[in-house]
Amino acid sequence: MNLRILPAALLSLALAFAFALPMQAQVQAQTRDFKLYNNTKYTDGDDRRLDIARSNLLGEPQLPELAKGVMPDEKRYKDAVRASLGNPGPLVLDFEHINLAKDPQLSATNLDKLQTLARWAREAAPGRQIGYYGFPGSIDKNDPARGKQLAESVDLFFPSLYTVDDDRDRWRRRLDNMVAAARKLDASKPVLPFVWPQYHDKTPRDGEFVASDYWKFQLDQLHRAADGAVIWSKRVSGGERDWVPVTRSFIQSAKPASSPSQPSRRAAPRP
Repeated sequence: MNLRILPAALLSLALAFAFALPMQAQVQAQTRDFKLYNNTKYTDGDDRRLDIARSNLLGEPQLPELAKGVMPDEKRYKDAVRASLGNPGPLVLDFEHINLAKDPQLSATNLDKLQTLARWAREAAPGRQIGYYGFPGSIDKNDPARGKQLAESVDLFFPSLYTVDDDRDRWRRRLDNMVAAARKLDASKPVLPFVWPQYHDKTPRDGEFVASDYWKFQLDQLHRAADGAVIWSKRVSGGERDWVPVTRSFIQSAKPASSPSQPSRRAAPRP
């Protein structure tokens, strides 16, 4: 008799465990402090339509010498940091030509540069959360060991998760892999991927807007797996396209924590 009862008991336990896992994931998604930021530059955009805080971006356009790997003067760099802090959100550092490398000497040199730039940014903007665009990802893919060291210099991770094709399962796997890579670097630091309502400019569908149901899928998956996201765009028209009402609906249902800290208004001209 015991032999017949034992499998049934085990089956009951297995079923209970199987149902508990998705319930636990649902509770975590509901209680996690999900933050969504606006970093779009759409010429016809109106921030009042989204009503989420803007993030700040400092990159090579403001400091062109960094595109050649040349470090700026400390004072000039800190002045650029302060000038970029017009919004309430975090500061994203975007220096895409300074990456960790397979060559140990070059990688060590670039790690020192990235650590220094992060330290200077922190000194110029005390209390402001900072992180690097493309980290984890392009910055550390050739030297994960030094990536672990760089993780100590940031508060947030901003991997790139732009749309390159219509394969939703592939996009979801990319998201999960990026989040896993960030958790491996430092599980205590939030992961906010950069997303774009258009297809990446290095794909055959360059500049096309992502279908509204695909955009909703991306937002839902981000809410499932990440701690937030930054919505980015180039300076083109597109602020009245389908992605806007989809995002508004998502905001109303997900209630992200990154609502503006000041009254909503039409966006000022963006650099």
